[in-house]
Amino acid sequence: NGDSAVLNKLTYGLLHTNVQRPEGWVAGSLYMELKDEKERATEYSEKALHLQPLHSVALLRSGQIHLDACKYDLALIAFRKALEVSRSIRAYQGAVRSYIGMGRIKEALTTAKDSLQRMPRNPKALTLVGIALSQLPEGLEKGKVAFEKARQLDPLCSETVMELTNVLVHNNKLNEAAEALQHYLRHQDSDYIHSRLGDVYMKLDMLDKALAEYHRALALNPALESAKAGLECLETLEKTEDAGDDADVAGHDDTDDLDAFATPSFHD
Repeated sequence: NGDSAVLNKLTYGLLHTNVQRPEGWVAGSLYMELKDEKERATEYSEKALHLQPLHSVALLRSGQIHLDACKYDLALIAFRKALEVSRSIRAYQGAVRSYIGMGRIKEALTTAKDSLQRMPRNPKALTLVGIALSQLPEGLEKGKVAFEKARQLDPLCSETVMELTNVLVHNNKLNEAAEALQHYLRHQDSDYIHSRLGDVYMKLDMLDKALAEYHRALALNPALESAKAGLECLETLEKTEDAGDDADVAGHDDTDDLDAFATPSFHD
């Protein structure tokens, strides 16, 4: 993997230059995560924070590790510290997602609104508001308004369309999800958006369209794992359907129906 090799080289260079700086350990944590070595990724992140407890990037890295592990309380601690250091959109994103994971939706919405107040022209801040609103009872329509405003600010913000898609799929608004992804693709080609559209088409049982989207995604990025997984899922579905068809054929009796009815076979 090219990204892995570049990150490995960067990590080595940073640590070789100064092992007492947190940047090399943060890069190392990312590298270990790419290798799916979760424990070492955590260790490297902790090392970075030990060297500099209020290093904003190290705090974000720590928060993301905890968030991915669904340790929302620990993630929130890291992201709130990161916000004290720097009111970055990434820190706000992490805090909002942590609050949602803990079921503290009102605090998630308050935090999202704070990000928007500080960054009123940032589509990612509007997206956060949309995410938080969508978690409230009867909040989906208000959330969709926020997402639409974010799309108007930046039609090419992939994060907005992905989060909108997640919300719509969660609420079983599959046709709307497909339309949102198609709208984005009319402005910008994207391997991951094609793959996500394939997922939505599969949920809609539009398997031919799903197949086409996965192939479009892989044409842009042959290494895209989500598209590969989608194709594998389609193949499994096709094999299951074929097996069902074969069973129907095998179970069909070519003899006269009346004869078959008159002389049934009984089994214990």
